[in-house]
Amino acid sequence: MREIGEYKHGGRKNPIMAGMSATIRDDDVQVLADYYSHLTPALATLKRP
Repeated sequence: MREIGEYKHGGRKNPIMAGMSATIRDDDVQVLADYYSHLTPALATLKRP
């Protein structure tokens, strides 16, 4: 998850996200990515007629 790394190293400038991402270890970034990649969206997409 490139975005978390950018917040941690100052590439993105959001003080709230920078503070939260500073506590995430690099090993945990992959765990988070794996978790979110396996979620099913809550809303279904309807087929067009």
